[in-house]
Amino acid sequence: MKGVTFLPNLLPGEHLLGAFSRLLLLNNAASTDELQQSLTGHAHSLNVTAAYHKSYDSLFKLFEKQKSPEELLNQHTLMGFYRHSMKYQRRHELLISNNYLEREPFYFPGTNIFKNTRRWRWCLSCAQEDYKSFGISYWHVQHQLPSALTCHRHTNEQLNSGCNKCGFEAYDLKDCALPPNKQCPVCKFKFETTLRKLSSDACWIQNAGTSLFESDSGFLRPNFEWVMHWAVDLVSARTWKLGHGNKWSVFDRQQRLFSKWLVDNGLDEYFAEGIELENCKALDIEKTKEFPGKVPAITHLLWLRFMGVQSLRDAKRNGFVRPSTAA
Repeated sequence: MKGVTFLPNLLPGEHLLGAFSRLLLLNNAASTDELQQSLTGHAHSLNVTAAYHKSYDSLFKLFEKQKSPEELLNQHTLMGFYRHSMKYQRRHELLISNNYLEREPFYFPGTNIFKNTRRWRWCLSCAQEDYKSFGISYWHVQHQLPSALTCHRHTNEQLNSGCNKCGFEAYDLKDCALPPNKQCPVCKFKFETTLRKLSSDACWIQNAGTSLFESDSGFLRPNFEWVMHWAVDLVSARTWKLGHGNKWSVFDRQQRLFSKWLVDNGLDEYFAEGIELENCKALDIEKTKEFPGKVPAITHLLWLRFMGVQSLRDAKRNGFVRPSTAA
């Protein structure tokens, strides 16, 4: 590995791009972009937006003595979350295909409407504990889940996305290789832990996202593939007693109730400013039912919760469960 004198060990739950940003930092290259170019063939931004980053294929080879590509995808990238929403052919292509040079990064639907898919986020308590345990703080995959509002380990601690004083935000890990554990790297404002209590529905969405990521199933055969493709269609048909003559009026009514439910339960916090929930195509029930792969994964979770599904495992085991009148 030309230019690499130190290859860091992957830390528990560390994002693969975070490990790569540490490599670039610790090797003290004269030019970070040049070192990245020599290792990956490009100098693209190390952002959290792409579900499958263009660097991953090169990083699989770089870290192959530590973990297999499947382990890296499941445990150290957001693909552990998104695999349940993907078609088998795409999962097979990413894991099996050797055509690395022609592979481009790809993005799942909803990148532009959800605010938690744009910036790197971190938990201040995790950063401080990691510093004590490993001598550094590092970027956790689970803090980047689009469903996460608070930390998975410190359940009432709100995730940080930047500095409220100067506006600092981490978009490219080449500019911020490690999450701050004390103060803003720009203005030196001291960060403080923010505690919050989520609504029961927000907790459900967050826990469902964690279940997707932590599922011990393989990359090619994820546990909740059926749920993330067809559960909304089946649950809505049975719960709303849809027929040919009434389904359009039912859809219209439920769409309006759904938009109101999002706001009433604080779930509009997931969305970027300026998004009109009632007119958002990514939340459309008809599109979710007919084209499940063309809406965000979190849309499926929101609709399932709205219709009263108790857990993803219930949805998988029973096809649907009797709603708790969430709708």
